[in-house]
Amino acid sequence: MRLYRKGGPPHLDLVAQMVRRLAELFPDRTFHLIADGAYAPMAGWKLPRTEVTSRMRKDAALYALPPPKRAGQVGRPRKKGRRLPCPKTWARRTKKGWK
Repeated sequence: MRLYRKGGPPHLDLVAQMVRRLAELFPDRTFHLIADGAYAPMAGWKLPRTEVTSRMRKDAALYALPPPKRAGQVGRPRKKGRRLPCPKTWARRTKKGWK
């Protein structure tokens, strides 16, 4: 069975639809989705009762949460906070290193 069609919804959207459908069918269950690195963006999505684990690039750009909007602040609120060190840097801080 082929779910993805050229010009149709992207792969990530199809997976999200499947997870939401599973959550409807099994309301008393929680899910842990383990996926390839191509599905890493789903880790930040709000999927019902689902945790996502996937690979991450060692040079991934990671950011802290944006600061809260101050009273009287004008303009669009920030989408990203300060840039965090890349995972490769985290590995240098540990004794085991990066594999």
